[in-house]
Amino acid sequence: RATWAAPVVHLGSEHRIAIYQNVPLANLLFKGDDDLSANVSLSRLAEGVRLSVVARDDIFCQNEPSGAEWQGDSLQFAIATQNHANFEWTAALTAKGAIAHLDIAPAGTKLGTADFPLVIHRDEASKETIYDLIIPNMLPDGSQLGDRFAITLLVNDDDGGGRKGYVEWTPGIGRSKDPTAYQPVVVR
Repeated sequence: RATWAAPVVHLGSEHRIAIYQNVPLANLLFKGDDDLSANVSLSRLAEGVRLSVVARDDIFCQNEPSGAEWQGDSLQFAIATQNHANFEWTAALTAKGAIAHLDIAPAGTKLGTADFPLVIHRDEASKETIYDLIIPNMLPDGSQLGDRFAITLLVNDDDGGGRKGYVEWTPGIGRSKDPTAYQPVVVR
């Protein structure tokens, strides 16, 4: 389980976006923070920035094919560096285990399987999915992460009838790809 004194941010009902892609209608409605919410923590380690997310989700469903994991229960996160380089990843707990892949990066950067420490654990008793990973100091394009960057993330929700919606920290991933909407942070 991810450990921290207090979350950096709590993503609850005010951060929830419903997209109404699944059926029946009863599945489209969110039923409070137990249905979908998340606590997020960022901290600096020698090797990079630790991103820890504890997502409360009443029903876990991740049956999507490789490359489409974002359509099921998953974490999408993105950073924009001081040099305006933009990176977006998806992390998910699949039948094959925890996976992460780089989906968006500067031109010339290889997309695909992400190479960083990643642990994802589902606790059915608490209805929580814990995502714990390290964004490395050396980014996939060879640039350095640094202490100042912008970040956002969203936690996708699928209760078994298709992607229902998500909670997001800031816009910039879900409805459109917009790094200018990410949250600027300093992580030392």
